[in-house]
Formats: sequence, structure tokens, C-alpha cells
Amino acid sequence: MTCIFMLVCVVFVATSVTHVVRREMGQAETANLRNGMRAAVAILERDLPGVHVAWGPNGTVGRITADVLPARFSSHSMVDAVGDVVAGGTTLFVLDEAGHDFIRRTTNIRGRDGKRVIDTPLDPAGAPFRAMMRGEAFEGVAQVLGVPYYTLYQPIFSSQGNRIIGVDSVAIVATRVDAVTDNLIWTIVWVAGAMLVLSAVLMSVVTVRLMRPLPVMTRAMKALARGEVDAPIPFAGRADEIGAMAKAVEVFRVAAIDNARLEAETAASRKAEITRLERQAKADEEARERVRVVTSGLADALSRVAGGDLSIRIETAFSEEFEILRNDFNRSVEQLAGTFASVSTTVDAIDNGTRELASGADNLASRTEHQAASLEQTAAAVAGIVESVRVVAQRSEEARKIGAQARESASLSVTITGETEEAMGRIESGSKEMASIVDVIDNIAFQTNVLALNASVEAARAGESGRGFAVVATEVRALAQRSADAAKEIRTLIRRSAEDVREGASRVHSSGNALRTVTTFIGEISQHLDAIAMATKEQSSSLSEVNVAVGSLDQTTQQNAAVSEEFNAASRSVAGETTRLAALVRQFRLPANGKGHRVSRRAPLALA
Repeated sequence: MTCIFMLVCVVFVATSVTHVVRREMGQAETANLRNGMRAAVAILERDLPGVHVAWGPNGTVGRITADVLPARFSSHSMVDAVGDVVAGGTTLFVLDEAGHDFIRRTTNIRGRDGKRVIDTPLDPAGAPFRAMMRGEAFEGVAQVLGVPYYTLYQPIFSSQGNRIIGVDSVAIVATRVDAVTDNLIWTIVWVAGAMLVLSAVLMSVVTVRLMRPLPVMTRAMKALARGEVDAPIPFAGRADEIGAMAKAVEVFRVAAIDNARLEAETAASRKAEITRLERQAKADEEARERVRVVTSGLADALSRVAGGDLSIRIETAFSEEFEILRNDFNRSVEQLAGTFASVSTTVDAIDNGTRELASGADNLASRTEHQAASLEQTAAAVAGIVESVRVVAQRSEEARKIGAQARESASLSVTITGETEEAMGRIESGSKEMASIVDVIDNIAFQTNVLALNASVEAARAGESGRGFAVVATEVRALAQRSADAAKEIRTLIRRSAEDVREGASRVHSSGNALRTVTTFIGEISQHLDAIAMATKEQSSSLSEVNVAVGSLDQTTQQNAAVSEEFNAASRSVAGETTRLAALVRQFRLPANGKGHRVSRRAPLALA
């Protein structure tokens, strides 16, 4: 049976190894084909002008394009170089002029006559031809001139479009690969057969050595099972597995001898143990009775405590060993009752506090709402004041500009008045000079009149011959008289004009002084207007800051109102929880003046 099992295992291992070898050889040939295709297209791109290869990830061939492929090759060194790399065949197909067949134009594959199989078409019925017509690469076993090859075909596209103009292929003879694989598999089979024969021989030797002592060991173990412990166990001195088994059985024999001795000793002590157990049972019964009394008393007391009665006390005395338990229970219940009394008082205080807190929270929320409304009105009023101050600042700025213009006009008027006063002074001086000239003219007229009078006297003395001269003297005298009268009138006019000029100069001087005073006042007014404009700007800036502060205060007040609402809700929640806590405390009956009583009930807090 063991040999059959080993044979099955060897066959299974050989089959598995054969499958793995074939798979690994196939993957190795596939990798070899792909490496050969990479070398073929690289040499093709190098040796043929216009050929371009687009490489894919991990160095795979993506797409081959060419401007044109030659119809004839004068040398086949290109495919021979690829064949040396691949250790197989390589072929370049070119599409014929009709566009129906791919013709071998250069190849290193030779026919039976030893010549290159050029100018032969690719089998149109084969899978590689159909794959090429679809523009897809083909990888697999294919017949090349009746010989099976592991092949890899790659289409070559025209660089002017997607038309296929050729095919590049690499191939490895399948029979050579299969022969190598079969040789390796047969080697594995022969090695497995040799291992099987060797294993069978070793198994026979081991079986003969191990199986012969087994019947003797079987008889010894059956005798030991019947209680026959006097005979020694055979083969205990061997150093192999049989000896280890015999030593283990010897241990069982010694243990059986010790067990018989222990049973005899146990029978002797069993009677004394029965007597001790009877005394122990009686003592246990008495102890159980004492424990029953204690547990019944504690159970009744704990039941009343569980029912909320904290005034219970265990008055019945327990046995001496359990008396401390009764005292501890009574003290615990008393402390618990005191704690609950304190809790009740605290709950009442918390209840009152939460009521006051809730009332205060309501008042705070109401006042916060009123404050928020007032702040909102204040913000609106401040915004109006800011706008008014801004208008006042604008008007003050305009008034300052008008005052500056008025100051400039007054300064110009003062300048003109000064010039007018100087002109009046010059006019007054001219009047005085004219008066002097008129005095000269008056003197000249008086002298002329005197001369005319003398001429008339001389003409009268001359008689008839001086009559004409007398007429001229009379005319000159009359002219001198008119000149004297005109000079008198001019003097009068000049005097009046001088007085008017003096009065005008006085008034111009007064006007100048008044204008200087006005200019001074206008300057002071301008300074005041500047101060007002600056103060108005500062007020506008301050009011803007006040407006921002009021806005921030309004926002803070709104937030305070929200916090007040949350605080109010939290206060009401605490009040509700306090009411529920008071209701829980009222469930316990506490001792008062030596008698049990219930905690007084309070009206629950009304929640809005």
C-alpha cells in the first residue's frame, strides 16, 4: 500500500513538473521572441531610411511606421544579424502592388534546397495574415512553409496613414524547443523512477527491522492490560524506536505496580475519612442553620432597603461570628439615611437656587433684549449724528475756503486803498503845485495889467499917434483882467479840489484802516473756521469710532442676548433635573425621632 502511495506521489510530481517545465519553456521562448522583435525593429530602423519605431512601456514595440519599403533587397545582412541575435528565423514582408498579399522580400529562413525562401507570400489562410489585415500583432505557433514555428508578427504602417505596407516577423523552430522540453521531461521521469525504486528498497529494509519485534510487544502489552505486572517488558535495551516504545510500556508497568500499592493504602484510610466526614457534615449543618438565620435577616432588611425604607434596623442578634455583620449593616443604613437626608436638604436648596436662577435668567434676558433695542436705536441716532457732523464738516470746510477768499479779497482791497491813498496824496501835491502856478499866472496878469495901464498912460500922452497902441493896451489890460479872474476861479477850484482831495484822502485812509481791521477780523474768522473745520473733522472721526463702538456693543449685546437665552434654557433644564432628583429622593423613607417618615414633597418648578 505504501509503495502504491509513493508511486502515485511520484507520478503526480512528475506530471506537475512536466506542466511547469512546459509553461516555463513557453514563457522563455515568448520572452526570446519579444527580445528578438525588439532587436529586429531596432536594426530595421537603423538600416532602412524612413522607418520609425514607437516604443511602448517596458521597452515593448508599440507601432512601426515607414515611408516606403523596398521591393528588392540586394543584401540580406540585416535579417542575418537579427537571426544571430534571435537564434531563429526573421523575415520582412512587403505588401505587393495589388495590395492583396505580403511577399517575403528578405529572410534568413531557407528551404529544403538550402536557398532563402524569398518572393513567397504569407499564407492568407493562416492566423498571422488575418491579424495583420486587422492591424494587430500576432504571437503564437504558426506554420512557416509547412514547418511549425513559435512566431511573432508585427505590422508595419504607412507614415501617410493607417494603411499596412509590410510585416516584420521573428520565428523559432517549434520542434527544436519541443525536443529540448521533451529531453528535460524524460530526464525528470527517469530521476523520479530511480527515486521510486530506491525508496521501495529502503522501505523494505525499514519494514523488516521494525515489524519483527511488534508481535512480541503486542503480547507484553496485552499481559500488562490483564494486570500481569511481574514479567519484564522485552526490547527495553534497544536504542531505536522499538526500544523507546518498550521503555514507555515499562513505565506503564511500574505505574501499575505503584497504583496497586496506592489502592491498598487508600482502602485503609477510606474508613477514617468516612468518620471524619460524618463529623464534618454535622458541623456543616449547624453552620448552615446559622448562615440561614443571618441570610434571612439580611434578605428581609435588604428587601426593605430596596423598597426605599432607610429606617430599618436589624434588632435580632446573630451568632457571634456574624454579629459584626449586623452592626456593620445597621451603621451602613444609618449613614445612608443621613446621606439621603443631607441630599434631600441639598436638593431643596438647589431647587430654590434654580428657581431664583431661572427667574434671574428671565429678567436678564428681558433686560438684555431691552438693552439691545436701546443700543439699536442709539446706533441709528449716532449714525444720524455722524451724518450731520459730516455735513457740518463739509459746510465748515466750504466756509473756511470762502473766508480764505474773503481774506485774500480784503488784503487786495487794502493794497488798492493804499495805492489810492498814495494817488490822492500825489493829487494833493499836484493841486498845491497848480495853486503855485495859478499864483504865478495871477502875478503875471497883475504885472500885465500894470504894464497895460502904463501903456495906456503913455498912449494918452502920445496923443493921436498912440491911440492904436492905447487900444491894444486896453485889450491887453482886459485880457490880463480876465486872466486874473480866471486865475482866481482856478485858485478857488484848486482850493476846493484840494479840500475834496484831502477829505477823500482822509476817507480813503479811514477806509484803509477799516479794511485793515476787516482783514484782521477776516483772518481771525478764518482761523476760527479752520479750528472749527479741524474740530468738526475730529468730531466726525470720533463719532465714527463711537458709531463703530456702538455697533460692536450692539453685536456684543445681541450675543449676550443669545447667551442669556442659552443660560435661561440651561437654568430651566437644571431646574427640571433638580425636580426629578427631588422626586427620586422622595422615594426613600428616612428615620425621624425614631420613626420612619417620607421626605416632604415640593411642588415641581414650572418650566416655561
